[in-house]
Amino acid sequence: MNDAPTEGMPVQNPQNITVNPATPTDLATNALHWQYLGLAIICSIGLFISLQLFLTAKQYEHERINSHFLEAAKDRTSLLRQEINSSLYEIETLGAFYGASENISRRQFRAFVQPFLAHNPAIQALEWIPKIMHGQRQQHEENARKNGMENYQITERQAQGAMVRAAPRGEYFPVFFVEPFAGNEAAVGFDLASSATRLETLRQAREKGLMLATARITLVQEMGQQQGFLVFLPVYEAASSADSPRNLQGFALGVFRIDDILSNAVSYLDPLGINISLFDDSAPEAKSFLAQYPAHGAGHNNQGEIDHAKNLTWLEQQAMQYSERFEVAGRQWRVICTPTQDFLASGSG
Repeated sequence: MNDAPTEGMPVQNPQNITVNPATPTDLATNALHWQYLGLAIICSIGLFISLQLFLTAKQYEHERINSHFLEAAKDRTSLLRQEINSSLYEIETLGAFYGASENISRRQFRAFVQPFLAHNPAIQALEWIPKIMHGQRQQHEENARKNGMENYQITERQAQGAMVRAAPRGEYFPVFFVEPFAGNEAAVGFDLASSATRLETLRQAREKGLMLATARITLVQEMGQQQGFLVFLPVYEAASSADSPRNLQGFALGVFRIDDILSNAVSYLDPLGINISLFDDSAPEAKSFLAQYPAHGAGHNNQGEIDHAKNLTWLEQQAMQYSERFEVAGRQWRVICTPTQDFLASGSG
């Protein structure tokens, strides 16, 4: 019997598996399938590489912008701290002048502080605040009027804002010498002990023998909306011996406008599109905001960014920011810098 397969019949292998021979159409289809698969793999690899390059480039650009922002923010913070320290040094110098001198006249006081006023426009005033006991009040007021201070009296501020004669109290801390005098006339004679905020700082400075700053306040002299703060430095009479108790003469006082300190520190730099917000962490959060740059209306075209610059919670949530705390005469201040949308859009500030 002939076991050879008949032509056109399926071929059976030894394991009795039937194998149909591939037709030319099948071979062409398979070849095309592998071509498409190869192209798909090549395209996928190309897309993957392109995506990686895009993400790498984007990450590099983000890091470049962030690095540029951090450098600019640190520069501005450093300048702000220098500006504040310079202002505090002026109070220390004024205190040393009083501690080493006796019977300083108004003319001598004016001559001494003029250089400070000339180079620091953030100073609202430099003042001498003597300690006046109640029994000395009448004589103190009479002596002041005899020395050309017409209508001088120790005053306090009513809730409505009017200045009136101060109510009797055990001791007073009136503004006696003040420069510049022009623009600060309302402060002359004002008793700092009549203000709870000022009195508390006076008490602590006196007890600790340290230069201390107040929380933000509305200045007696301020006609606008700018916040200010005071810096007190207690000045004591020279003790007769090392064991003698210190007798307080009064306080060297600096009155500063916070917006002006901030703008003076950074305004001459290139406008890189960086918001700077200043806060007092020693104060309750609702009263912690001190100042911002650019200030409201100072050439800034995004009102939303200006409003956010006052919001501590919003600032802390920003992915790109720079924050730094530092001490200012016993208080903890914090500066927070954030980039504007213009800064991010430009890619380089």
